[in-house]
Amino acid sequence: MLCEHGSGAISERQGLTRLESEVVEYALTACFFDAYGNGDMFVNSVDWAAEQENLTNITPKAPTERTFVVPSSLQWIAILLSSVFIIPGLVIFGGVATWLKRRRQG
Repeated sequence: MLCEHGSGAISERQGLTRLESEVVEYALTACFFDAYGNGDMFVNSVDWAAEQENLTNITPKAPTERTFVVPSSLQWIAILLSSVFIIPGLVIFGGVATWLKRRRQG
């Protein structure tokens, strides 16, 4: 039977004592230590490796306020024209141009 944690496992069938090891492996650079919660991840991994899971925590992020600004009528018209006429028109124009070019080549 082998240890659950893996890398420091020694078989008990051979009559040896059971070793457990816990490995946390990651790569951090100094500029990204406090970005995206990497500092919290480091502190929590040290607490976990020291078998002090009761000290691990997840710090809450500050809420970001996001608001939706309704487009004006001119903007709605521009969105409508571009999505219904301009973009499909460009695709049709490209298809017709390609068809004519291939038809002329034989």
